[in-house]
Amino acid sequence: MEANQMTNLGLEIVFWLILLTYLGARLTQTKKGYKQQY
Repeated sequence: MEANQMTNLGLEIVFWLILLTYLGARLTQTKKGYKQQY
């Protein structure tokens, strides 16, 4: 059971890292887009 919990924790960390990286990339892209418009 402990090993299973560790695996779930690892998957959760990977999931959040990917999600945050994706959101960060989207934010930087939109900021660059706004700068190009002006």
